[in-house]
Amino acid sequence: MGTEAQGNDPGITCIIWDKSSLYKRVGGREDRLNRMVGFFIEGMPARINSLQKAIVNSDVEEVLDLAHAIKGVVANLGGVRMLEVSIDMELAAKLKDLPGIEKHMVAMNDAYQALRLCIAEDMRP
Repeated sequence: MGTEAQGNDPGITCIIWDKSSLYKRVGGREDRLNRMVGFFIEGMPARINSLQKAIVNSDVEEVLDLAHAIKGVVANLGGVRMLEVSIDMELAAKLKDLPGIEKHMVAMNDAYQALRLCIAEDMRP
């Protein structure tokens, strides 16, 4: 079952983390699930910081590379909302749409924080 969040519109709910898909992906093995989550928790802050720096420097090629890398990590993790945002950012980078990239960075930060909190709550002993 996925972890859901209510958006600004009370009629809209988005899935932040689809833990069940991750559980299936790792064959039900808790050690693999923990490894994937650990990889996200340890590595994503640096990727987000690098992405922010690339945007500040208007380096759309670096934005494209980082958005693609983030997309792969969150797709494997089941981070549904963050995956959607990384796809949008990757497309904006391909189009060299700096205002679009900046807009997606705000959404990326929100999606990252939401996913991080969902994981922390769900993985709490």
